[in-house]
Parts: sequence; structure tokens; C-alpha cells
Amino acid sequence: MSTELSIALPRAHGPRSQDLHRRSQTDRFPISGGIELTHRCNLACIHCYVNLPAADHAAMARELTTEEWKRVMDQCAEGGVLWLTLTGGEPLLRPDFCEIYEHAHDRGLVLSVYTNATMITERHIELWTQRPPRALEITQYGWTRETYDRVTDAGAHFDRFQRGLQRVRDAGVAVTLKAIAMKASVHELVPIMDFAKREGLGFRYDAILTPRIDGGRGPLAQRLSPAEIAEVEGLNSERSNSFAEYCQSNTGERPFDDRKYQCGAGLNGFLIDPYGKMHVCELSRRPGWDVLGDGLVEGFRTAFTAIRAEKREDLTGCGSCPTSTVCSSCTGMAELEARSADQGDPYFCQVTDARGARFVGESRPVPNGLYKIRLRGADG
Repeated sequence: MSTELSIALPRAHGPRSQDLHRRSQTDRFPISGGIELTHRCNLACIHCYVNLPAADHAAMARELTTEEWKRVMDQCAEGGVLWLTLTGGEPLLRPDFCEIYEHAHDRGLVLSVYTNATMITERHIELWTQRPPRALEITQYGWTRETYDRVTDAGAHFDRFQRGLQRVRDAGVAVTLKAIAMKASVHELVPIMDFAKREGLGFRYDAILTPRIDGGRGPLAQRLSPAEIAEVEGLNSERSNSFAEYCQSNTGERPFDDRKYQCGAGLNGFLIDPYGKMHVCELSRRPGWDVLGDGLVEGFRTAFTAIRAEKREDLTGCGSCPTSTVCSSCTGMAELEARSADQGDPYFCQVTDARGARFVGESRPVPNGLYKIRLRGADG
């Protein structure tokens, strides 16, 4: 799986949902979360930031058991959580997936599932037709067999993907197709997007790749150039127009902000990894809060509050950057890349400037990091 780090345009929420979001931030209770049932996967995608081999016995031994996951779901339901996403790795790799899903659904949790579709069986189809997920998101790693199998790097899985996708569509389960815009497959992004539109499927993509959570930097070899990312983000005219409006209205001079976390990490959501540790997001992974031992709500109110209270040491970089709201870098990304969260990264400064050039034009503000790079170049 990849993270979802391309700039997401604000979603429209109804009055009740808006009120729930406001109250969750004021009263400090979680309303949404991600559940990584496993980091293991039957694929070995060259861009993935978490995947472990499917038969990794050490990882299996550390993963929560079926009953432990049920206790986590109980804590989510009792703690006020409404939305949960079940992901991995490949969540269907766990033979108890259906049992865990049923338990969470029956506790009233609104579920989404992220899967590569290669392991979908009739049992999953039966489950999702009887207890439909809010969203079933399936990643398509290539339009052609050659690209798909090259990206997934685990033998011939393209036909299994196609069968899995067709099964859920034949059953009437709503599907959103996802794609990754990276060097190995960006040339096939448009055919996937066109297919989804033609077939009435949802579609989204991610163009921002991260290091692995174990420190590996292999996925970064697949990063697109800043100019390529801006070009990809302009492919869909409707989204491009919305993004242009967002950029124009959300960039420019702003007051100094000394908060290290200026994003939504740990604000009203969380991530729980396969070993029962809770984190503020997919990227910012400290040792983690022991959900089963110390309680989900307690961790959210104490550990997360402390993390979100952390301050920046230097405000001349990201803390005062006029383009930070349209930048894909963040504190979690900085932690994975072992760099300062205060000063940003030249790559992301260049990505943000390329977006500005495409969607705002000559009047765009310059990212602080890029401005400093240019100053150093002039001084040199």
C-alpha cells in the first residue's frame, strides 16, 4: 500500500458531520481511524512503504490475534469512533479478516477496505453484499500485464487482480479504483482513469511516495520529478480547476505558526498498526501507544495531546512558509527521511513551486525553502 499524500481537496460535510468534527476536536475524542491488520502482503510492490513477505513468521507472531482485534474494535465503538479503514499490507491475507470485519460492522462502525483484490473470494463477496463497506478501494498498479507485474514484483498476479475486481463489480459492490503515479507506471495512469470514468467507478491516485517505515529508501527511486507531478495533477480538468482555486485562496503570507503538527495528525483520527500500537498518522510513528494495555481513548487524550503540543525550534522555514497548505511534506515525512521538520526538503519545495507555476502562475508565492536555496545560489 502507499500513503495518501497528494493534496486532498476539502470534502463537503453536512451540518451534523461538521458539528461532530468540531466537537471531537474540542472534547478530544476520536471519530475516525486506520487499522493495519497486517504489514504482510502477497505482493512486493517496489514503491510500498510497509510491505513484508506474506510468510514472514516473525511478523505473524507479533500481530494481534482475532480476539485482540475484536477488543480493539470494541474500544473504537465505545470511544466514539464512527469511521474505520481496514488496510495493510494486504488485509485479506489474514484468514480471520471476515470475522474481524463482521465484528466491527456489527458494533456499528462504518468500514472502508483497502485491498489489491488478488485474494478476493466468494466469502468476501458474500460478506460485502450482506454488510456493505462504505468504500472498497482497489489499487490497480498498471493498465497492462507487463507494468502491473513489474510494479508488484511477485510473479504473475495481473489475472488474479482482474478476477477479483470483476467479482466485486458483478456482485454490485461499489468500487473506487486507485492508482500510483510513479516512474514505473505513470504512463498508464490515464488509461486507468479513463476506464474508471467509463465504467462508473470512483477513481483517485497518489503521486507522493515516502520512504519505508523501517527506514528503507527504495521507494524514493520511483518518485516523479516536480514538473511531472504538476503535470499529472493537471490531467483531470475538473479536479485541476478545483485545485487551482484551492491554491489561489490558500497560499500567501501568514502569521508565524510554531506548532510542529499543522496538519490533522492525531486531531480526531489515529492509526493502529498490526501490533496494537497507536500512532497519530501513517508516517509519524513514535514507539506508539499500547491500545490494549493502556486504552485507546486514554492514549488519544494524553499521548496525542502531548504530541500535538510539540513546538518548532525554528520558524523561518515551514512554520512561516506561504505555501505550506499546498505542500505534501509534513512532520511525519520529515521523521521518515531523518531530517528537520522545521526547514522542509528541497524536493517538496520544488514540487510545491511546480504546482504554483501550473495552478497559480507568476503571482505564486515562493516556498521558504526554495527561496533560501536561491539565495545560497546567488551568494555562491
